[in-house]
Amino acid sequence: MTVKFYGLIADHIHSGQLDIPFQPDTETLLQFLEKKYPGLLIYSFRLAVNNEIIELPSELVENDSIALIPPFPGG
Repeated sequence: MTVKFYGLIADHIHSGQLDIPFQPDTETLLQFLEKKYPGLLIYSFRLAVNNEIIELPSELVENDSIALIPPFPGG
């Protein structure tokens, strides 16, 4: 499972992308990431799966591409 990070989130984990073991849902995914990178969940972000912003919680499938997208300026 590939997870992409942007902005301050990428700075926090010192990477723009990680390959991680499969996580069956967004709740498990976020728990895994917070355990691996303490403090990660203090950032404001939306979760995208396969290039679509999703609502939480959601189920995931093994080949999903995940992105943690911070707020962006503009309107």
